[in-house]
Amino acid sequence: LQGGWGAGLGEFGKKDEASRPGPMDFALVDETLYVLDPVNARVQVFDLAGAAVREIPSGTHAADFLHVGRDGTVTVLDAFVRREFRVFGSDGGVRCTTKVPDAISLPFR
Repeated sequence: LQGGWGAGLGEFGKKDEASRPGPMDFALVDETLYVLDPVNARVQVFDLAGAAVREIPSGTHAADFLHVGRDGTVTVLDAFVRREFRVFGSDGGVRCTTKVPDAISLPFR
């Protein structure tokens, strides 16, 4: 998969800071590639030919991790800034947002 730098569908955000250089995580589920693009606060969805299919607004520029379930549920984790999980249905709609409990200590915090 190749995409240019930018904010359009199929493009990826880039900052010249070491902490957020571009896409942070990806998942491949049932011939669909999901790419976490925190600079543009979204998850982009691609087919295996590399064509951008859609995007899911993540609501955060600080997401670090991505998980996609076999049912198409998308979860992003903002582990260090908001300390929350955001869960989206296969349609891209928000299912829930929940805080990471204070009792859970994350590395590098």
